[in-house]
Amino acid sequence: MKIFNWNDIQKSFEPFKGVYELHDLITLCNDINFAAWESIYLLPQCFTEDNFDANIQILEKEWGKRFVDALIVNVREGSLRQVDQFIDSECLSHVVENGVFDPHFLEGLEVLRIQFANDKWDSYLERQ
Repeated sequence: MKIFNWNDIQKSFEPFKGVYELHDLITLCNDINFAAWESIYLLPQCFTEDNFDANIQILEKEWGKRFVDALIVNVREGSLRQVDQFIDSECLSHVVENGVFDPHFLEGLEVLRIQFANDKWDSYLERQ
């Protein structure tokens, strides 16, 4: 088991570069002893319009409804709402190359923003 190194965040995020399948990302998070809540910056690269519903089901199964609640809020109001300000952040180093975001990350972020803007997610957040 690898351990996440908070003293070298960029190096700890390197294994996630190019990981576009959610199952692979979850496995890697488990291997590195990476908590679900710590993966918030990793998830967008795994989302497309085609896999959105399936990925939400996977997240609910693996990390629970409360995690999906947190993802919705983060996309709507939190750190994933405006990522441009974090382009130089170590937490996004796995999706930035030469000052440009990975297109998979941007596509996934846009999918999450569009999907979670739908009113149906308001009722999802209200459910226990």
